[in-house]
Amino acid sequence: MDIISPFIGAIVEYTIHPIGRQLSYLFFIRRNIQNLKSRVETLKYLKESVLHKVNEARRNAENIESGVQNWLTKADSIIEKSETLLNNLAQQDGLCLNLVQRHKLSRKTVKLGDEVVEIKNEGNFDRVSYRVALLEVELESSKAKTSDFVNFESRKPTIDKIIGALMDDNVHKIGVYGMGGVGKTMLVKEISKLAMERKLFDEVVTSTISQTPDIKRIQGQLGDKLGLKFDQETEEGRALMLQKRLKMERRIFIVLDDVWKQIDLETIGIPSIEDHLGCKILFTSRDFSVLFNDMCADEIFEIKVLQEDETWRLFKKMGGEIVETSDLRSIAVEIARECARLPIAITTLAKTLRNKPLSIWKDALTQLKNPVVVNIRGMNEKVYSYKHVVKEV
Repeated sequence: MDIISPFIGAIVEYTIHPIGRQLSYLFFIRRNIQNLKSRVETLKYLKESVLHKVNEARRNAENIESGVQNWLTKADSIIEKSETLLNNLAQQDGLCLNLVQRHKLSRKTVKLGDEVVEIKNEGNFDRVSYRVALLEVELESSKAKTSDFVNFESRKPTIDKIIGALMDDNVHKIGVYGMGGVGKTMLVKEISKLAMERKLFDEVVTSTISQTPDIKRIQGQLGDKLGLKFDQETEEGRALMLQKRLKMERRIFIVLDDVWKQIDLETIGIPSIEDHLGCKILFTSRDFSVLFNDMCADEIFEIKVLQEDETWRLFKKMGGEIVETSDLRSIAVEIARECARLPIAITTLAKTLRNKPLSIWKDALTQLKNPVVVNIRGMNEKVYSYKHVVKEV
């Protein structure tokens, strides 16, 4: 009996079961059609639910996961294929077909029903979208923006030293200072770009602090660049969430630009060095004492004004070759000199005066030689003078 049992089992498996399945196609065509209808409706409900989530995500400027897009395409395809078959069956009255037709269509109905179930099971997504970290967009756009950056010979040693400090495991806080208009922000953007190109960090995030720091705005700037969406309303809740997100990055570079006074990093949500050894912070300020006394920077670097030859080279680059013409060159040289070797003044004035008539150049020079008197910490009066000239031009 034990010898016969396996043979009986094989006979059942390979003959009786297949025969039964083939017969079921003939006798249960109505049930198979109904099952397909039901499964298609269930898939359509799920697809509609996924589409609601996708549309909501798009309204929030989020990117849709590629797997979700592919699933929606597959769902549309199988729904269309199934409904075409069901419509054909309804027109032909599936119960009045000959045996061969009944068998063929019923079998096709079952097969499509199984595919519908399979695709439905693939559509249970935990999430359909993701937020694009603004850092990615910023890094792409910075390629164009930094075309205005000129790697002046006089600043190369400072850039190299700052990069060296970023690579030093014993340095966690870096300070960069210089008067307003000297080009700290542009230089630090270039350093951030170099740091990412050299793969010193996994992420670089930046926030502008300003004279009157707004904690929520700072948290928002840092969070946006990490793709972080805050659910909390309070500064404390947002700080905890931001800190948790920052600590997820093994190596992160945080740039806090334009610092005027002491700021509490913990209040913002920036982890301490003890909590995150892979976190490095760079501050820019007009005031050395803010970096040294208030922010306790480990290394501090001064950004000085340009050399005379660098001033003229930058002015000519931004103003165009016209500045070399005989009737304009002497005036252009004087205007460049009046910019006090400050890159922001040189760049803005040269671009503003570019292609303007000689009379405008002469008027600009006259105004620059009679500067507006100001008394703002870390600000050269020439910066206000060039701003006034630009408005007038």
